[in-house]
Amino acid sequence: MCDIILEMHYNRLILAAVVRDFAKLMPNWNRYA
Repeated sequence: MCDIILEMHYNRLILAAVVRDFAKLMPNWNRYA
């Protein structure tokens, strides 16, 4: 159970980093972020 929670947490961190990178590449996305 704990491993699943950790995996979900890491996936969220990765998604946040990816979204941040996309926001840098596409300034238009800053409106939605």
